[in-house]
Amino acid sequence: MDSFTTVTIERRGPIAILWLDRPDHRNAFPPAFWTEFPTAVDTVSEDPDVRVVIVAAEGSAFTVGIDLKAFGPAIINGSLDPSMQPPASPVVQRTRTRRLVKTMQRTFTSLADCPKPVIAAINGPAYGGGMCMTLGADVRIVAESAAFRASGITNGLSGVE
Repeated sequence: MDSFTTVTIERRGPIAILWLDRPDHRNAFPPAFWTEFPTAVDTVSEDPDVRVVIVAAEGSAFTVGIDLKAFGPAIINGSLDPSMQPPASPVVQRTRTRRLVKTMQRTFTSLADCPKPVIAAINGPAYGGGMCMTLGADVRIVAESAAFRASGITNGLSGVE
């Protein structure tokens, strides 16, 4: 079993399960997630023994999306680094924010680009980025307790290309 701070890779024969592993935070995505998740996807993508990938979550929520508390002001400053100071220029802030959103989009694109079939096992709420994550899967299996919400619009993180 490979472990990161936000994701755990469990192998069961030819099946790799990517566990969202922050159930005490409803699997919210802190800054570390945005680099750990694509690394985990790359790890199982390159493993010749893995034939299928399942994305699942520990706890009662699939994920509530971005962990705004963990980001603190960093998300407003357009950074994955919570200690980053606000930019002096609005142009720099917009550039940082665009870069941040592109990093987040690449995280989910890594799942969509996985050469193995990907199944999202959605056991509860899949909000914001969690809903986006499920769209990268080839197949979605949804529990009755699942719920979906696109909250990027209310957080100002939508529509960046």
